[in-house]
Amino acid sequence: MDPRADLSAAFERYEKGSPAAERELIDHLVEKIGHLQHINRDTRTGKLHRGTHAKGMICAAAQFEVLDLAAVNPGAPDGTIERLAVGLYRAPARYPARARFANGMSRKGDDRLPDERSLSFSVDLGQGARQDFSTNSAYIFPIPSLEAFNFVFMLSLIKGMRAGTASDEAKAYVMSRLRSAVGLRALQRLPDTFRTLRCASSVTHRKVKSFRETRYWSGTAFRHGSRDAVKYILEPCDGEVLGEPPAGAGADYLQDDLRDWLNAGGRAVSFEFRLQFLDADDMRLGGRRFPAWKWVEDPTLNWDDAGARDYLVGRLTIPAGSISEDTDDPAAFPAFDLWGNTLEEHKPLGRINRGRAFVELQSRHNRA
Repeated sequence: MDPRADLSAAFERYEKGSPAAERELIDHLVEKIGHLQHINRDTRTGKLHRGTHAKGMICAAAQFEVLDLAAVNPGAPDGTIERLAVGLYRAPARYPARARFANGMSRKGDDRLPDERSLSFSVDLGQGARQDFSTNSAYIFPIPSLEAFNFVFMLSLIKGMRAGTASDEAKAYVMSRLRSAVGLRALQRLPDTFRTLRCASSVTHRKVKSFRETRYWSGTAFRHGSRDAVKYILEPCDGEVLGEPPAGAGADYLQDDLRDWLNAGGRAVSFEFRLQFLDADDMRLGGRRFPAWKWVEDPTLNWDDAGARDYLVGRLTIPAGSISEDTDDPAAFPAFDLWGNTLEEHKPLGRINRGRAFVELQSRHNRA
């Protein structure tokens, strides 16, 4: 199903005003991601990695628990508990889950480098149904539009050319795009170009001490039933710890730390799962109000700073000893799919998510 076919009048608008114009931007983005995968392929095996978040670790036997909403949100405003109790969160329950921690880059780089980190997890609802979630250490998604997304990945391709890692095919693609209407010069005239670079720098040039002590956000918005839009937040139950990599850390220290904690140390890792409501009438950013669709379609607008309230609804727990031997084999665990593996009440919203549907599908196809 085309994910753009059910556009929400309250929360969404086509980029550039029409389905065809938006789809053209998405198609260019899909092309760029594919070429980026080839640039960053495994030099020994030729194997392609994911388009982004290439370096990861899969943990098995996690658990997602939906909590008693009234009990864990005492003093919530009238009507909040009923508003929260939608879809997956309708009643307390426990579900098996799987989780994947990863770095943000399109190549398998050094954990000590500044980067965005991610935690994706899949909840097994039974009878073949799943609910997938994707969160990142960035409090916003730093790219405001599909047009700007094209610009960011164009820069990544050019960087690959300069580093000498780009294939002849990728080089030819870059040169053709530089000469086209959607080339670098055109993109550099975008009104949000410098805001994109500034936002991307602020959220990706960060270092973290461990996957298990990091706070994660969804960045983009999702449906919550038929009337609400929400974002997701994962809070480490033991508290967030910011800081530099520990002394003597190696290139894989984030994975090593998680493996040592869970397997060798015999300790679990838990995160509170929270929903953050979009209440456009009450939210202000820099003293400005925005319509509901703007809060959804521009993921660089910070809901936290705008005063959006969040509420506890669940807990994700990764038990001791849960990391599988083959930690990141796509054949051993189906890819996360925010469109295909989701309840109708929790479908993705916004142009970035609409583009993501096509990009991730093509990325999986390329890897297969």
